[in-house]
Order: sequence, then C-alpha cells, then structure tokens
Amino acid sequence: MDIISYGIASKAAKQEQYIRNDVLGIGVEGTHPHVKARIDNLEKAIQGVVAQADKLIINDAINIMKAHAKLNAVAKSMKYKMHNMIFDDLLDLSGIDTTKSSGYVHDATNGMLKSAGGNYVIETKEEIADTVPSKIVLTVEEQKDSIVSIIPAMTSNTSPTGYSVSIKSSTGQYATPAYYAFDKNENNDFMPGNYITSVTLQIDLPAPEKVDKLTVKIGSAAYSVTCAPTNIVLKGYDSVTGSWTQLGVYSASGWTAGMKKEFAVNSAKSYASYQFIVNGTNGGSTLHFNEVDLLKVNNQTGIHEGNYYISRNNGLVWEPITPEILFYFNDNISPKDNKIRLKAELPADVQLLNYALTWA
Repeated sequence: MDIISYGIASKAAKQEQYIRNDVLGIGVEGTHPHVKARIDNLEKAIQGVVAQADKLIINDAINIMKAHAKLNAVAKSMKYKMHNMIFDDLLDLSGIDTTKSSGYVHDATNGMLKSAGGNYVIETKEEIADTVPSKIVLTVEEQKDSIVSIIPAMTSNTSPTGYSVSIKSSTGQYATPAYYAFDKNENNDFMPGNYITSVTLQIDLPAPEKVDKLTVKIGSAAYSVTCAPTNIVLKGYDSVTGSWTQLGVYSASGWTAGMKKEFAVNSAKSYASYQFIVNGTNGGSTLHFNEVDLLKVNNQTGIHEGNYYISRNNGLVWEPITPEILFYFNDNISPKDNKIRLKAELPADVQLLNYALTWA
C-alpha cells in the first residue's frame, strides 16, 4: 500500500490542475487515452494547419502572378490605343474550345495548360467583336521546366566547399567513401562494404533546397542488378522541429545493368540536409550502386517557344502572329469578319500560363 499525506496530495492535485489547464490547455482530457496520444493528435492538426497555410500562400502567389499578367495586357492595350481586350488566366477552361484542342492537361490549381505527353494544340472559343478587327496584339505567358541537380559532382566527402556527404550507418570491409555515390562518375560505384545490404547516406547543403525528383543509377556490370537497392526512403531534416521528415518511400524493382530510375518527391519544403536510406538488395549479398542525385525543377518564364495563329473568321483562315508585336490582318488573306479565335501549337516541355488579345 502506498501512503500519501493529504497535504502532499492536495499540492500534487493543484500542480496537476496547473499542468492540465495552463500548460497543456483546455481540451487535453478529450477521448485520448493519455497525454502522448493527445500531443500526437495536436501535432497532426498543426501539420494540417501548416499545409493549409502553404496552400493559401501558393494560391496568393498565383493570383498575384495572374494579376501582373493582366496588367501587362492592359498596358499593351493602352500603348496601341486599343479598347477591346480579352484575358484568360486559365484557372478554368471556359475560354478554350476543348473539341478542337488536343494533347493537353489542364492544371486548375496553378492555372495552366500543359502537355499530356507530347506536343499539344490549344484553340480558343470564338470571341465576337463589336466591329471587324484590323489590328491585334497577342500577349502570352509561357513557362518551361528545367531539371537541375542540387548536388555538384563531389570530389571528396567535403568538397566542393559548403557541401558534405557522409555514411550514417554501419560499414564493412571494402566500403567506399560516401562521395562515390555523388561524384557523377560512372567508373566509381558506391558500396557500404562486403555483405552490407543497407545504408544511410546524408547530404548536407550550404543552403536549403527543395527536391522534386530522386534518381538512382546502378553500374553496368552484371552483378549490379542483384546488388541494386530495392527499398528506398528519402528524408529531410526539419531544423524547426529538430527531426527528420519522411519525404518518400519507394520500391525499386525491374533493374537492368546501367539503368537509372527516377522517383517523384512530393515536398513543399526546402531542407539543408537530406538522408538517402536503402534497406535491402535485389537478391545480392552486398549493396552496390553507381549514383544518387537529388533534382529540383526550375521554372523559366519570359519565353515564347510556341507557334501562334490568329483568325477573325471563326478559324476558317489562320494567319501566324508573334506575341508582343502589333499585328495587322491581311485583307487579301483573312476575310473580314468579327469572330476572333486564337490557336497555339506548343512543345511538350512548355506550359501556357495565360494569354490576352487586345484589338481595334
């Protein structure tokens, strides 16, 4: 039997009440079996709030960009003393003739049209002008994604300056240096040691970077297939919480000699440290691979790589038009009519963010 005095019990009760009400806050009792479960639930809720905040920030950024594009179109209208304009932010497909457009995917979240796999064609719905247009200006905003590595070719575990790589797990005989996994040299394969089938590699960057893709390449030797990684995890270090955040879990199979596999990383945050973790091989007794890379997508704007055509007779006759340049309809080519359409032929690696037409 435990014996406790009333005074001590009263003091303990007051302390417990203080912790419950003032420290942990109202609602700690709830339906949770213990405080840890409650805290875990609160952390999940906080993550949800953060995710929602990130979404709102992204939406605000998109709205600002769309507003800027619209102002640019208005400026063109004023410059050429035109009083008629249409602007499509592509947040929906209300201005697109989907029956005459092909090969595209609509991204409603970001307000853009992009390729479904190859080159694609977009045609707008007819716009009925008050009068027959004689001149017109096209304003478009395109975006092109370029994939770049966030890790330079490592020449040692700590060079180039500002970058470092290390092995954070057990190694065995004949283990290679960590940088062999990041030196971009096909002649240097990485292995954590004989009869070691798992590894944790850490990459420390000079500044936080967002990762969009992970690639893993194995060597060209026959044994590379059985020694290839099968279960892969990517983590990023959250300096705010002081913990590692899991960014992706991947199952890698179907390897052939010299193959490179690519995995999507769905992360909204940038991290200065990443861990690449492998648990298991494709049947071999020793883990062995050639290269690991972390990639990000850079969005290049201010480009005009699409081909554009304008029609004033509902798409029966088209004339090529160059964005940002005042265009005059050729009366010998285009019959005079007031039904305006725009057609765009876009390469697979270019996205269309918005377009505007201003005419007189």
